[in-house]
Parts: sequence; C-alpha cells; structure tokens
Amino acid sequence: MTIYQVKLKEKRDRENQLEFAEETGIKKGIEKGIEKGKNAMCNEIINRMKSKGYSYNDIADITGLSIPEVHP
Repeated sequence: MTIYQVKLKEKRDRENQLEFAEETGIKKGIEKGIEKGKNAMCNEIINRMKSKGYSYNDIADITGLSIPEVHP
C-alpha cells in the first residue's frame, strides 16, 4: 500500500467514524425527545385528572403509575 492509499484509508475511516457518531447522536436525541414528550403528556393528563377531582389512588390505578409518580 502506498502512503497515499494509507492516508486515503485513514481519511475514509475517520469520515465513517464521524458519520456513525452523528447517526448515533441523532438517534439518542430523538429517543430522548420522545421520552420527554411522553413525560410531558403524562404530567398534563395527571394535572387534568387532579383538576377533575380524581384521587391520587384513582390516577395511579388508571395511568398505571405509582403513587409517588402521581403525587411527588
């Protein structure tokens, strides 16, 4: 392998590593955003149920959450 070929391979390897890292970062960011959105929606539902007079036990039972999650 010539020096040129070695350098070219190193360059391509770096580019592939960066591409993989970027894709991984984007995927993790999307997953984190989805989780954050789910939590926000869940909190909104809990707040609406509280405002309608549901007990913490009922909210926990309906949502499948624990009492500490419903009433921190």
